[in-house]
Amino acid sequence: MGGFWCTYLGERYNLPAVLINPAVRPSRFMPAYVGRVLQPYSGEAQEYRLSEADVDTMERVEAELPSSLNGRYWLLAQRGDETLDYRDAESLYQGQRQTLEEGGDHSFQGFARYCDPIVEFLFNQQ
Repeated sequence: MGGFWCTYLGERYNLPAVLINPAVRPSRFMPAYVGRVLQPYSGEAQEYRLSEADVDTMERVEAELPSSLNGRYWLLAQRGDETLDYRDAESLYQGQRQTLEEGGDHSFQGFARYCDPIVEFLFNQQ
C-alpha cells in the first residue's frame, strides 16, 4: 500500500511521488484479510491481525483524497501485475505522467532501468 500512502502524503503536503504498481483503493481488498494472522514482508518475527475497524479507517482515509489529483506524480505500472489491476491506477493518475508497460508483474520487472529517471523526476520538480 506504499503507492496509496505516497499519494495521500503527496496531496496533503504537495510533494512529488513516483508510484510503482500502486494500490489505489486498498479497502477493496482488505476485507479478505480481516482476522487472519499477517506477518510483515520485512521478515520480522511479529504478527498482526487486520480488523473491521482497520478497514473502516482505510475507507475514511481514501475518502479524503480528492477526485482530481493536484500532486506531481509519475505512475509506473506493468499490465501483467498479478495482484492489482493497472487500469485502476491509470484512471486515478489521469493527467499525471504515466509509463504503462506490457507484461511484467507486481514486482515491476526491470525497475533498475528507471532509477536515474526517478531521481531526476523527484529532484527537478518546481
